[in-house]
Amino acid sequence: GCEASASIVVDPVVCPCDNQVVNGDFEAGNSGFTSPLNSSCACQGNSYCVTSNARNKCSNSLWQNVLAPNGTGNYMDVDGSVGTIWSQQISVVAGNVYDFCFDYYPNVSGGGTPTLAVAIGGNALGTTSGTNGAWQKVCFNGWTATATGTFALNITQNNAPQYSDYGIDNIEFGTCCELALK
Repeated sequence: GCEASASIVVDPVVCPCDNQVVNGDFEAGNSGFTSPLNSSCACQGNSYCVTSNARNKCSNSLWQNVLAPNGTGNYMDVDGSVGTIWSQQISVVAGNVYDFCFDYYPNVSGGGTPTLAVAIGGNALGTTSGTNGAWQKVCFNGWTATATGTFALNITQNNAPQYSDYGIDNIEFGTCCELALK
C-alpha cells in the first residue's frame, strides 16, 4: 500500500493585524485624531487630556490615580458629554471584514459609567459601558465594508451620568488575519 501524511502549522495573529489607526495609543500626544472637545489638562467639563495619569487632568479628591492599561504611557482622559469624543478618517475596501478594539476605563472619578458607541461612516459597530473601576479591552469584530473609500471612525458618548470622566487607549481598526498558514 501507499501511505501519506500531511500537516499544517497555524500561527495565531493578534487582531487587527493591519491596524489603520494612527496614534491609537496616544504615545504621540494630541495628534492623529480630532475631537470636538477642548484639549485641556485642567479640571473642566467637555474636555480631554492626553496624559499618563487621570490625576494630571484633575487632582480633586474624586479623581483616582489611574494609569494607562499597561501601567506606562499615555491615554486619552475625558471629562465628557454626549457626542463624539474621538474621530479619525479610515480607509476600507468593500467586502473586507474589519475588527475594532480599544481599552476603556469608564469612571476615573468614581462617577457613573458612560456608554460609548463606535461607528464608521455612520455604520454602528457596537456599544459598551465598560467594567466599573477597571480597564477593559472592548472589541467589535466582523464588520464587513459595503463600500470602498475613506470614512470617519468615531467613538461617541451616548449618555451623561454624573461625572462622565473616563479613559480610552490602544484604539485599533483593521482587517483580521486570525490564522496565518505556514
